Amino acid sequence: MIDPAIRQEIRYRHGLGESERSIAKTLRLSRNTVHAYLVDQTRGLVTNSPAKRRSVLHKADQELLTKLFTTVGGNCVVVARILRDDPETYGLPADLKITDRSVRRYFAAHYPALRVAPKPAYQEFHCYPA
Repeated sequence: MIDPAIRQEIRYRHGLGESERSIAKTLRLSRNTVHAYLVDQTRGLVTNSPAKRRSVLHKADQELLTKLFTTVGGNCVVVARILRDDPETYGLPADLKITDRSVRRYFAAHYPALRVAPKPAYQEFHCYPA
C-alpha cells in the first residue's frame, strides 16, 4: 500500500493527461502499480469491516440466563442444551438453534466475572515420613 498523498498525486497527474509510464518514473513506482491504482478507485484505502451480528442471547432475559449459568457451574454445554429444550422460558424464540460455542463466547464477552477459573491440570500430593 502506498501513501495516500502519492495515491492522490497519481490521480492528479493522470487527470492532467500524463502517461502512466511518466507518472511511474516521476514518483519512482512501477508502471503496474500506477495502473492498478488508476483502475481500482478503492485500492489502498482502509475499509471498515462490516458490523458483527448480535447474538440471539441478547434477546433473552439476562437475569434468568445468568442464574442458569451460575446454577450449572458455568457449563456452557448444559446451558446450550437447556436453551434448546425450552427457549421460551428465557424469552427466546421457539425455533432457537444455538451452539455450545456461541454460548461460551457470549458469556466470555458479556459476563467474564461469572466464568469459573480453570482447575490446575495436576493436584499436589505430599507424603510425609511416618
